[in-house]
Amino acid sequence: MAKIFKLLLLIFGISTLFISCNLFDAGTHGMIKQYTFSVSKYELEKVINKVIAITSNIYRDTSKHDYYNDGSAYVTIKIGAKNNPSEYIFRYYGDEEMWKVSPHQSEIFVCYAYNSDRNGGKDGDARLTPIIRKQLTDLFEVAFVEKVNAELEHK
Repeated sequence: MAKIFKLLLLIFGISTLFISCNLFDAGTHGMIKQYTFSVSKYELEKVINKVIAITSNIYRDTSKHDYYNDGSAYVTIKIGAKNNPSEYIFRYYGDEEMWKVSPHQSEIFVCYAYNSDRNGGKDGDARLTPIIRKQLTDLFEVAFVEKVNAELEHK
């Protein structure tokens, strides 16, 4: 019994260390889906900004400037008609130090996603059912990720 208690304390201590050091990069919101690219974060960021700028049905939500919409680590975009869009908040994986030393790979992951009826949310939310999750990720991939990949191929 004492060995089990010590083991549980050790696991709790290590978990606390990981959380306090922000080694779980998805944060408390979790990850709906992750996408990997064979370029640096800075190159990916340029391409993503270009795709947003040149695509008429994708636009940045500039109505709020907060932690989840700083444009550097987190980006909030809307896809669809302006009066009835789906909304996505995605994050670039890692932090500035990691971005500086990872010149050949970068990742984004969708933290929050909502359809035009505001169904969705973060990983684990009841309104993000498997069906809605698939609809939202399919739209994100077709309307956004495929365009980002196409732009990266033309570089």
